[in-house]
Amino acid sequence: MSNKMFWITIIVLFMWALSSTAIATHYYMKTMELSSYIKSLEENIKQVKTYMEKLTSNIMKAMEQAILSGNQEITKTLDDAINDTIKINRLLGGEIKVNILVDYGNGSKVWYNDTTINNGDNLFKAMMKVLKVTYTAYQYGVFIESINNVHNDPSKNMYWMWWRWDSERKIWVLGSMSCDKYIPVNGEIFAWKYSNVMEWPPKPP
Repeated sequence: MSNKMFWITIIVLFMWALSSTAIATHYYMKTMELSSYIKSLEENIKQVKTYMEKLTSNIMKAMEQAILSGNQEITKTLDDAINDTIKINRLLGGEIKVNILVDYGNGSKVWYNDTTINNGDNLFKAMMKVLKVTYTAYQYGVFIESINNVHNDPSKNMYWMWWRWDSERKIWVLGSMSCDKYIPVNGEIFAWKYSNVMEWPPKPP
């Protein structure tokens, strides 16, 4: 190889190495920028999920009050808001955990803690994951007929009722809607109690 060709080869290799380094540096910087953007996006999504938890909880509490007051107009408006909330929660994705107590009304109680469901799923889906349930679906919601082979007994006025633990007031609140209409948030506590409905309101768990 002539001396001239040797130096041409050296220059070409140098230019190739220089351009390769520049390209690698460019993509490295872009990767770092993208990584920072993704991290920021994840933090924003986490904050949105927190806000949605609070919003979902407040909407469900408002729905309970509307049902108890008998205001059909407000109930319909809140029902539409619940459907939109479910859609947003599902878009945000992820899973939540709830705790479920089964109180057989005879002193026997069993906890099903850390029951995992998809964000936006209803209470009925949560109980179906851990309990053996029979039910009938009606236009206005699901009616629970038995839990873990313990059936409603009309002759003794014994039926399954669901409750929600109000962490602010530290009391059990009787569910005022069908369990397939209630949308839990992460960490909520629920109970199903086999109760004598002739005693109203029934005794809490």
